[in-house]
Amino acid sequence: MADDDPMTLMVLKAIGETVGYEVVSARDGQEAYQILQTDSDFHSAIFDMLMPRLNGLDLITYMKSNAQLSRIPVGLITAQQDPKIWDDTKAAGACAFLPKPFTPPQIQMLLSMLSNEGRAV
Repeated sequence: MADDDPMTLMVLKAIGETVGYEVVSARDGQEAYQILQTDSDFHSAIFDMLMPRLNGLDLITYMKSNAQLSRIPVGLITAQQDPKIWDDTKAAGACAFLPKPFTPPQIQMLLSMLSNEGRAV
């Protein structure tokens, strides 16, 4: 999970761990990118759309161009209200999109969706 807002990242991590996931968190897109370069053994990924140094859309594009990472289902979260974002994220290869603010059950549902998507790959 990657989000540049420390509170959001803490909430995402807590929700993921509550439902049984081992969560690897990154404070921005660049840190997530560095993690992905050294470890491709992830069940799913959730990224914030707008982060400093590297945004969520760029991370998805990188993952989908890498044979080892392309199998990982990705969800994107954002506070942006532009409807074009959904089209852009789907075109890049995201499996799901969730607007902020979100509730814990919505994140649990997103994780479940990504988990099911990962089984189908």
